[in-house]
Amino acid sequence: MPKRDPELWTVRDCAQHLGISESTWRGYVARSDAGAPSPVERIGATPLWDSQAVTAWNESRPGRGGRPKRT
Repeated sequence: MPKRDPELWTVRDCAQHLGISESTWRGYVARSDAGAPSPVERIGATPLWDSQAVTAWNESRPGRGGRPKRT
């Protein structure tokens, strides 16, 4: 079976999916203790994340769901 190509998300995509600000997402990525996934690819200076890795990280992090999603 061929390996799937991951859907790649930008900072904005990750933040929107999680219902947080872009700066909060950048903070999670910068803090090693937050455990956020690292970018899997870059296009120029733009980091990209595997959407499934971001979703899995969010589902497993402690305290998730404490705040309502931003709309």
